[in-house]
Amino acid sequence: MPEYRVLLMDPMDASPDDVANAVQAIRNGLTAAAPHINVTCVLATEEKGRSFAQQGSWGAWCTWLATGVDYEQRTPLFNGVAIMDPIMGRATASIMEQALDAGRMGIYAHGGQIKQVIGVEIIDSEDWKGGWRASLKP
Repeated sequence: MPEYRVLLMDPMDASPDDVANAVQAIRNGLTAAAPHINVTCVLATEEKGRSFAQQGSWGAWCTWLATGVDYEQRTPLFNGVAIMDPIMGRATASIMEQALDAGRMGIYAHGGQIKQVIGVEIIDSEDWKGGWRASLKP
């Protein structure tokens, strides 16, 4: 069964219940749409500890997460990027924007449901914590 890896941009202040609910919504939604795949969710807070230092900077790490390829398997590191809030900070917005540009799936998980992210809008580029908003597919 092919693996479909989703990077969940879990905020550092998110409750464990909210994160677990988002993971469940992603797994349920994607599995319902494509029952032949095995959905794996990777938390960005955990991935940061594993890989940030190897990339050397925020910009390089964001690009690596969004567009990176496993060189042995020749598959994307992450097939999709998911958010739990449509309002994003600079790093999350950069990852989402680059992932969408690279043909990866954007996902918004909330209330047990998922919606497709189709773009990222700038609200206030000076607000590094909440200056970007996801555009969702109607």
